[in-house]
Amino acid sequence: MASITTNDQRLDAALSAIPNVVRNVLAREYLKAKRSFTVSDYEHSATALGKFAEMALRAVQHAVLAKFTPIDAEIRNFLDVCIEIERAPKSSAPESLRVILPRALGFLYTLRNKRGFGHATGGLDPRRMDVATAMRTADWILAELIASGNSVPLEDAQDLVDALAVRQLPAVWEYGAVRRVLSDGLSRGQQTLLLLYSASAEAVPVEDLAGWVEHDTVSHFQRDVIMPLHRKRFVNFDAETRTVVLSPKGSQAVQADILPNLV
Repeated sequence: MASITTNDQRLDAALSAIPNVVRNVLAREYLKAKRSFTVSDYEHSATALGKFAEMALRAVQHAVLAKFTPIDAEIRNFLDVCIEIERAPKSSAPESLRVILPRALGFLYTLRNKRGFGHATGGLDPRRMDVATAMRTADWILAELIASGNSVPLEDAQDLVDALAVRQLPAVWEYGAVRRVLSDGLSRGQQTLLLLYSASAEAVPVEDLAGWVEHDTVSHFQRDVIMPLHRKRFVNFDAETRTVVLSPKGSQAVQADILPNLV
């Protein structure tokens, strides 16, 4: 599992075209929003997303207008600044920076301010839907900033953002090559899913997983834990490489059934 420091370093390198004073806060708030959203802490995720939007707007100001609002000064009218950027000469920056990013930032900022992320009707929790939409918008904005600053295809930038999905869970502890689930009351199958979720898209040797959940026999662990998860399509077990990877269905199960109940 990547550490916060590692993720900060990767973002710092990917966003090197942005001034340090803006880049540091931008990366910090993005990672904070991701971590909070991962554990269903929507209030803190929303707060971080608001700060992320303010820093991202400064990054776009710098790229298009060659100046930006000092970070210790309030942006008095966020949407007016977005319009100012959009009206900059076409020669000042590519359309993605000059037009599309300001509009996406305007949507993100408006969603946070006008919806409040804190109301519930009809038995649903709109906070989750609102913050999930805002989080995906922030993912796209970050990928655009990375792509424009490094002259790389947006798909490559998106791959980097996806790799920074920040599976940093308080319930998973990493020490050297060992990982442990710290929450009580989880079955070995649930622990396995959570450990794979913390590893993001990484394929993990079945022997490592057996050790991490402290199963005595690897063959029994494979038979009793991994293969039932494989048959449910929560994981894929590769018999040739003897590795296990979490499927999208398994990731959804972790998010819906395990993360909300972690203690």
